[in-house]
Amino acid sequence: MRFCLVRAPLASLGATLLAACTSLIDDMRNDVEGTPTVMAEAQANQRLALVDGCLASVIGGQPLRAIMAAHVYAKETPPKDTGSPTAVAAWRLDSANTSYVLELPGAACSMSVMRGDPQQLYDAAVALLQTRGAFVQGMIDTAERGDAERTTWCTAGPYPYVAVLYKRTTGRRVAFLANVYKAQGASFSACRPNG
Repeated sequence: MRFCLVRAPLASLGATLLAACTSLIDDMRNDVEGTPTVMAEAQANQRLALVDGCLASVIGGQPLRAIMAAHVYAKETPPKDTGSPTAVAAWRLDSANTSYVLELPGAACSMSVMRGDPQQLYDAAVALLQTRGAFVQGMIDTAERGDAERTTWCTAGPYPYVAVLYKRTTGRRVAFLANVYKAQGASFSACRPNG
């Protein structure tokens, strides 16, 4: 009799845990990279980081630190926490989708979005670039040990603005990353298309 009394609460606890696990698994299924919720958040982070952050700083000449300090969703974080060996300042966007904006040496800027459909993020970034200048596609190659495709986009002129866009092709690395800077040399080979 005593065994049955103990067994009933354990069965109830087991049913509760099973229901909680099932709910968690359903939430995880609904939180995959291509779903509308994840993509909406990823593209909102991308717009804030790329347009309001990197492009406004590099092309617009606004200090990145001032731009990011004005955004309530950007929290300053130690650059080493981002994994970048060259960042001089870093901000993490207050989001479930890990996203960073990095200030790099030479008035350059980098931004990343961890989750989302890499192709959709890439296509959105190309459209966002065009809002700040006539960027033309340059060289395309592989990067990150074959886990990403790197495409260089440049403006015209002797010292072009350059945006190097990385979209993940395999693996679980960052879904999308962009580096934006002004070329230091008059002849920048990455701005020329492959071929």
